[in-house]
Amino acid sequence: MLREGLAAAGDEHVADWYRDHFARLSRFAECMLGGSSGAEDIAQEALLRAWEHRAQLDNPGAIGPWLRRVARNLCIDLLRSRGDEVPLGQMDPPAEPALPAAEGDALDSVRRAMSKINPRHRHALNRHALGYRDLAADMGIGEAAARMVLMRARHALRAQLESDLARSA
Repeated sequence: MLREGLAAAGDEHVADWYRDHFARLSRFAECMLGGSSGAEDIAQEALLRAWEHRAQLDNPGAIGPWLRRVARNLCIDLLRSRGDEVPLGQMDPPAEPALPAAEGDALDSVRRAMSKINPRHRHALNRHALGYRDLAADMGIGEAAARMVLMRARHALRAQLESDLARSA
């Protein structure tokens, strides 16, 4: 429905944005929201805001990081409005992974260790393939800070893997 409206508006960039970014934005919102409820709405709202601000954008062809930032902010706003925040003192410790891993399965060991590290570090490790510039834009920090977060994330993952290995030995 949004796609048809954009195409009718005659703005080829916006129709391209929808085709190129809608699915990725929906998945990103799903991850941030912890489920699919509202994820497509977030993606559509981000694209709508891009359309509303299309005249102010310097390079309409490089809209990806801008859209991710808008989607991130929309997710944060939605999470805040839900009112289901838990005060820090009342949080339960993180649960063990639901699916037990087979002994010696390296991938499951990494997944288990990833579930135990800081969410910011986990996010950086999951998104590091973007490159430092896009990771920095995605996280709302500078490129040097993104490099530092990623380095710390790798160290945290390594320490968690070593700890898990020592515990299982």
